Amino acid sequence: MPKSFMRQVIDAFMPKGTIWRPSQGGDFDRFLDGVANNKQATLDDLKNLAHVRNPYRCPLGMLPDLEREFGILPNISLAEKARRSYLATIRYRKKTLATTQKLQNVLDGAGFGFNGHGLLVTHNAPHAINPFLVMNSSWALAANNFPSIHCAGNSLIAFCSEMKTGYYLVSGDCHQADDAAKINELSKSYWPLVFFIGGAVTRDLSGRITNIATVTMPAVYRQELNRLVLRIKPLGIWAAILVRYV
Repeated sequence: MPKSFMRQVIDAFMPKGTIWRPSQGGDFDRFLDGVANNKQATLDDLKNLAHVRNPYRCPLGMLPDLEREFGILPNISLAEKARRSYLATIRYRKKTLATTQKLQNVLDGAGFGFNGHGLLVTHNAPHAINPFLVMNSSWALAANNFPSIHCAGNSLIAFCSEMKTGYYLVSGDCHQADDAAKINELSKSYWPLVFFIGGAVTRDLSGRITNIATVTMPAVYRQELNRLVLRIKPLGIWAAILVRYV
């Protein structure tokens, strides 16, 4: 059986001479193996610490802690490889312009989209419609100061409204409450600033959205989904989320 690295180190520091060369399997040999094993365990722990914030190489036991650090609720339904890949998406995210496809890719990786809860990101195009027709609700707005499950960071505020069929989500500074009041008028000029996150989408022959199915999911995933959307989407762009939490 090959000797551990630390046992080789101990042997290298032993004095020269036959008397210091322990017989294999003897008491002195086993004693040195015990010393080496303790030191090897410490060395292995130190090596693991070098990768403690690496999504791909951190020890499995530390993975939930690293996920929580980046605002991710550990999803036990995902395989370890998928969890690490999604964590890397958040850990090494680039400061690039967010798009609906980018958000869809991240939702898929987190288990919210494809092969998960089935959430689809749908932009309000090519013919923008009044979101009221899809959400079946008016724009009742409420400001949530940080800390809040609706907020993505210290400087971000989320305005949203609660309905049976879903809710609206937007991030920005407090002064955007004035913009929210303008959107409350349901002006056509603001409709393209709203995109939808929900289930299956139905459109008419012109491509105009006529209906988006509401997706039901456990309430425990609400905070992660909200934080994820607020991180990816641009400031001031409204997300109409067709999700019912149970």
